[in-house]
Amino acid sequence: MFMETISERAYLAPAELFAVRRRGPTGSLFYQRFVTMADAIKFAVEEMPAGSSNTSIETDLGRIDGADIAFLYEADQFPLKRRSRYAL
Repeated sequence: MFMETISERAYLAPAELFAVRRRGPTGSLFYQRFVTMADAIKFAVEEMPAGSSNTSIETDLGRIDGADIAFLYEADQFPLKRRSRYAL
């Protein structure tokens, strides 16, 4: 699995985020392009509503889903400042 060997440069690759937003019995597709994979990961972890599911990020490296997105966000190589977990 490439998650274990991802380099800091990989975080700089362009990325697209796809997610299904659940509202009531139906959902809607959410799509956004990002200049870097790091920006897409940060958005997915920090900004996506709790009701979003099936979030994936696509890059030249392939598709990154749920737990892998969280893993990359928490990795030492993640180049962006993370939101404080204890922010009020």
